[in-house]
Amino acid sequence: GAAGKKGKTGGEEAEDSVVDIEDQVLDVSGAKIEAEDAKRITHSLVAWYDENKRDLPWRDKERWSQHAYAVWVSEIMLQQTRVATVIDYFTRWMARWPTVESLAAASEEEVNEMWAGLGYY
Repeated sequence: GAAGKKGKTGGEEAEDSVVDIEDQVLDVSGAKIEAEDAKRITHSLVAWYDENKRDLPWRDKERWSQHAYAVWVSEIMLQQTRVATVIDYFTRWMARWPTVESLAAASEEEVNEMWAGLGYY
């Protein structure tokens, strides 16, 4: 799909200025792209990410003994608000509860107090 392709937005036909992700893995006939093309696209995306990724605290595998827990905490927080806001909340949260076990030992009141101002609670 090229820019200007007609697409549905809210049930109405509209001009799209961006290419849908589906158009990146399927050609115009709906057939899957060739394996070599998929590898090239994958390599290109990973190279772009490696060069352009933001330095975010939950991505630091060396810092967190339970990296999956750190990512989980960040994902939940990121559902509530923007990255810039989450960074401070995440840092305070992980300083207080660096493991899922430490969080499990916290009272609901403590958790809600720490969460206050972040989003839904």
